[in-house]
Amino acid sequence: MRSVGIDAHAIGMRKGGNETYALALLKGLTEIGSADFRFVVFLSEKVTVPDFLVNNPLFRTVFVSPRAGARIFQLSRKVNTEKIQLLHTQYHVPPFCPCSCVITFHDVSFLRYPQFFPRGLCWRLKISMRYAVGKAKKIITVSEFSRKEILSLYKIPAEKVVTIYNGYSDIFRPIAQEKRASLAKFGITKPYILSVSNLQPRKNLSRLIQAF
Repeated sequence: MRSVGIDAHAIGMRKGGNETYALALLKGLTEIGSADFRFVVFLSEKVTVPDFLVNNPLFRTVFVSPRAGARIFQLSRKVNTEKIQLLHTQYHVPPFCPCSCVITFHDVSFLRYPQFFPRGLCWRLKISMRYAVGKAKKIITVSEFSRKEILSLYKIPAEKVVTIYNGYSDIFRPIAQEKRASLAKFGITKPYILSVSNLQPRKNLSRLIQAF
């Protein structure tokens, strides 16, 4: 049986798209799980374990610090003690990681638009991502545009970066008229717009409002 680690620390931490991605990845793995693999899921301390992982014999949860600095070194140690053969993360790879790694690299916005990131965070991302891109055996990204951006900014073989498009949830579907009470509750009438992004400056919500 092969052992695979999944860094899912974003779950329960209100981490936006990273949290959604981690949840959907794990949910998909539970649905196609094979007895040839066992999964060790790294969650942040004090968060609730997702229902679909509870009592699943192929999945085991291990808790790590919610603080980035502590977590990244804990992962290196726990990957070793858990005898993990392959680790999947989003963006970062823990230093001194003893196993092969696959990362999901969503976009390079911190390089293209550094003005939208806190200076310290942008500096840390530049350093950590250069290490992660070099260390990873494979890099997953979510669009052909992002794949081309990654290849243009990092000197790595083209075959190292693969595009796997994001899926969609069946919760996104038309709903019955009687279930649309939220609009009336908040006094919302047509025309209106809905944005589901967070409030980071790079989401450019001011331009969205101007367009509306």
